[in-house]
Amino acid sequence: MEKEYEKLQLENELLNRIIKAMPEYLTYKNKDGVFELASNIADELYKKKLDTIVGRGFEEIFTSKTAKNFKALDDEVYKKKETIQRMVDVETSDGIKQMDATRTPVFDSDGEVQGILSLKRDISSVVKLKDQLSEISDIQNVIIEITKSFVESSLSNFDEIMNDSLAKLGKAVRADRAYIFTYNFKENTMNNTYEWCNKAVPSDMNNQQNITITDYLDSWVERHRKNKSVVISNVQQLDKKSNLYKIHHPRKSKSVLTMPIFVEDVCYGYIGLDSVKLYASWDHIPKQLRLLPEVYAAFIAHKNILVELEEAKQQAQTASNVQSDFIGKMTHEIRTPINGVSNAMFLLADTELNDEQNDYINVMKYSLEVLSNMVSNLLDYSQIEVNKLKHKSSDVNLEDEVIKLIKVNKYMASSKKLGLYLNYDYRLPPIVSTDVEKIRQILNNLIINAIKYTNYGHVEVNLYLLDFKPPYVDVKFEVIDTGIGISEENLNYIFESFYQVGYILNKNPFGTGLGLTIVKDLVSFLKGELHVQSSERVGSNFSFVLTFYTPIEESRQPLDMSALMINLSEGQHSDVEALLSSHFVNTDICTERNIRSFIKSHYDFYFVFINNSEVYHDKLDLITETLKNAHEDIRIILLYDTVKDEIINDSLDLFDYSLEMPETSEWLISQVTKLPKGEAKTAKAQAQLRSIKPKILLVDDNNINRKVMGQLLESMNVEITEAADGFSAVEEVKNNKFDMIFMDILMPGMDGYETTRRIRQLEGVSGSLPILAVTANDPSSTEAKAIEYGMNGVLGKPLYKADLEKLLEQYFGSFKEHKQKKKSKGKISTPDGPVIFDQNEFELFYQEGNIRREIVTSIILDKEKDLNEIMEAFATQNGISINEKVHYMKGSFTYLRAKKCLMLSEVIMNFCKQQMVEEAVLLEDSYITNYLELIEELESYKQSL
Repeated sequence: MEKEYEKLQLENELLNRIIKAMPEYLTYKNKDGVFELASNIADELYKKKLDTIVGRGFEEIFTSKTAKNFKALDDEVYKKKETIQRMVDVETSDGIKQMDATRTPVFDSDGEVQGILSLKRDISSVVKLKDQLSEISDIQNVIIEITKSFVESSLSNFDEIMNDSLAKLGKAVRADRAYIFTYNFKENTMNNTYEWCNKAVPSDMNNQQNITITDYLDSWVERHRKNKSVVISNVQQLDKKSNLYKIHHPRKSKSVLTMPIFVEDVCYGYIGLDSVKLYASWDHIPKQLRLLPEVYAAFIAHKNILVELEEAKQQAQTASNVQSDFIGKMTHEIRTPINGVSNAMFLLADTELNDEQNDYINVMKYSLEVLSNMVSNLLDYSQIEVNKLKHKSSDVNLEDEVIKLIKVNKYMASSKKLGLYLNYDYRLPPIVSTDVEKIRQILNNLIINAIKYTNYGHVEVNLYLLDFKPPYVDVKFEVIDTGIGISEENLNYIFESFYQVGYILNKNPFGTGLGLTIVKDLVSFLKGELHVQSSERVGSNFSFVLTFYTPIEESRQPLDMSALMINLSEGQHSDVEALLSSHFVNTDICTERNIRSFIKSHYDFYFVFINNSEVYHDKLDLITETLKNAHEDIRIILLYDTVKDEIINDSLDLFDYSLEMPETSEWLISQVTKLPKGEAKTAKAQAQLRSIKPKILLVDDNNINRKVMGQLLESMNVEITEAADGFSAVEEVKNNKFDMIFMDILMPGMDGYETTRRIRQLEGVSGSLPILAVTANDPSSTEAKAIEYGMNGVLGKPLYKADLEKLLEQYFGSFKEHKQKKKSKGKISTPDGPVIFDQNEFELFYQEGNIRREIVTSIILDKEKDLNEIMEAFATQNGISINEKVHYMKGSFTYLRAKKCLMLSEVIMNFCKQQMVEEAVLLEDSYITNYLELIEELESYKQSL
């Protein structure tokens, strides 16, 4: 027994010696966590200041944090009863080492874990190599990323990209500061040009400017000029008196690496990397990092090229600007005499002229119109040539814009007896986003061209929906004419600048030959392409497709009403059928021939549509009795696709409303649906109206305007309150309740816009209170601004009684009981030759004797005051003062039908707006002379009243 024990003891000692001698980190711990066995190498690794770790636990060997971590690993082995493998950091006398540790449980005879056998492998060198490879990979990735970013660099973002690249570089190499210095050897200075700093490291860039090279970095610069890097592993070990130490110690740099940059074989500067938090060894610079100076050298050379290109571009732009400025100044200078000739021509037209002289005047008018258009095209062309076009996108009602253009050009077309028609696809979204100014310019040029080169027939403007994939819509535009056409040969040249095919087929081709060039360039600017199809003496079709963004995806919802369109038109006309069919749930179409078969059905509206005044009256006679016998609930609206003056006034009494086409669908529907159902045909409704008596505030600084409008409105059973200025108007609204306000726009002190804005801000004022602007100017020119300030619409002076009646009908009900039918048919005739006071037209316009008497009497009574104020205004030689007084007087002349004074007022006001005050003052004598002649005629006329 003793021999067996001795043998077992010898075997244990031998096993211990073998384990001790093993070249592996091998230990055994018992269940209490005490080391019972350890190889010599493991003992040396762990023991630190102890002789041995055998017989000791975690707490005696490691820090509390490490001991806790190791115990947690052992507890996992005891719990799972299986081997686990982990990478652990081990505290040794040589510092922290990374170990790959395997813990294996040792079981007793009962299968319980009685201890743990640990085997460890030092992988510190592998981890270090992995970190090095990771750093190299990071540097490679950064170089690639930086290179990509510089591919898209420009002068505008070059500095931003440089700073961003330094940030990426500094983070990749774990530096705290990355920067670029540039050398200026001629000035013997250096500058910190670009810099990135870690969040915890302050920038010192401002103090690193215009540093003298010779006083700076000892031999540092010479090493850079020899294309050698400079490494400082420990700044604290530098000579405390050296410039290197004096520079880097205040920056708290611990380690520094600099690499020179050469551009075209000249030392441009260097890249610097500082380590501030830790000491970094830059002794073994990765080859990949050495590529950075070459990369930055390429970028700097690229910047130099960009600078040269920008300088060349600026020189070219300067030359283009000189050209553009020259053309701009020239067109401005040309416009000034054009305005002078135009004003003088209008004055000349108002003198006694024979037929031959009137013909000359008409030629002058047309020539001035052509000359003005040529000047505008030259200016537009110069803007395109120097690439000054900018895209100004806004939300636009496309239908509204196109209809405005047609209305502007309709008079020009009608003067040549041409039809100007619209075909609009109402599937198009109501609002699109585009550059509306360029759309106007394109279409206006095409429409003017079409009218100019068409002598017979018509011009069509068509808009079609091609594709709608919200939020984008493709719209096709067409301008089609029946004009002289273009030969196949000339189609190849029509878009060239200053080229005109009209010389071949048209005897009088006016213009610059730039219209189609401008159109093509503008269409291209809006990402479209202009196409043309044409045949000689047949006509032309200009078309293009544009894609618009539409902010509103909702489609138009038709009214739950039915309409019958009675089509009396002949030949080509605007597509009114599409308009009505798109906006009423049920729309039927008939003619005068089959109207009886439709009239039996019930409709909410009858729309009578005409486009030819010559046949209109005969056709209307065929349906008049049928329409007069229509059910009282049916509203009858006249739509006419011709010039309004050609419609005979007597026939208008048949209709509840009349409207010239084309008109926007939104406005048309809003107007016709305002007509109360059947009220125009019931005496009961009229009695109710007379008992209501709307209250209207009339705001105007001209007392004649107030008196005339006041008497007109009072004759229509309304209650009038007057205000002579904006301030009084605001006070009246504060103290009284009104149903409607007529607001003059140009008033001294506070104009109509500001007055309206203040009224809308008053507490208790309903947002639905109608405020209508009244102006002697073109209503379309002020409509947008009026609506912006809170007005509901714009009315042009003078206000006709029939128009006022229609307006009041829309808001308050029917006024037909008070209408006086005109007995005359056709257009109102005017006397031959110019007159100071047109008595016939004045009496036709104001049929009530009391209104005529009030107007004439008021003007005569104010003659002394007005004459003194006129002379005082001209004496100031101030354009604003002259314009204010002449505008005031213009209102009186408008109501008097005093055309000569009215024309002079327009000319003087036009001079004042253009700051041509001297020209305005020269007309003072003529203005006063005509005014006194007018007073003399009024005094004579008053005797007959």
